[in-house]
Amino acid sequence: MRTDEQFNAVYSSSWAFSANTNSQYAGTLGRRETRVHTVNGRTTTTTTIRYFRVSGNIQHNYRDFFVQSGDRIHSQTFNKLQPFNLSLIKAYRQEFLAGIVAEHYSRNIDICFKDFTDFIQRDLRHKIMRRHNADLVQSLTLNTNYSDRAFNYVLLPIYIANYTWKGKLYNFYVNGASGKIVGKYPLSAWRIFFVSLGIAAVVAAGALLYYFFG
Repeated sequence: MRTDEQFNAVYSSSWAFSANTNSQYAGTLGRRETRVHTVNGRTTTTTTIRYFRVSGNIQHNYRDFFVQSGDRIHSQTFNKLQPFNLSLIKAYRQEFLAGIVAEHYSRNIDICFKDFTDFIQRDLRHKIMRRHNADLVQSLTLNTNYSDRAFNYVLLPIYIANYTWKGKLYNFYVNGASGKIVGKYPLSAWRIFFVSLGIAAVVAAGALLYYFFG
């Protein structure tokens, strides 16, 4: 059975954001309450929602949150490939680009920082819900102050694989530092074996290829 295989190394351009947040919040949350009733030997279950008011302060530190600034890889795929470990970062040198495609950013820092703050707002809402053991939000106002904001522009090693197996195209992506796989690949035992060998080689070659524009 003929197969076509392609394995490409790409440096994906991204912004890595960090910030401390201090938020005041107020709103109405809801909690589901389930009750079991037995009448004349027949058991029924009813679920109601109890709403309650909340207010308070929540603080959190966000470190090295990556927002993709290129457009070669879909944002959902990129997010699934995380995390990337910035402790492995290396200062940019031209020779690191030899033989590898490197993206230039197509989304500027202001647009990507908006993605970062949108993520923070969603994350804080979830944290507030967990704090109050809530199941849903009826209304919630968040006023967030940011401090110690910082950013790095980084190129992250990602490998893109395309396999055609039995007439079907498989696309998947590999985090070049951790070996994490996102996407679909052939389920044949032999195909998995060779894919695994390829990924091991990728991680060995790509684990230290982080670099940073300062």
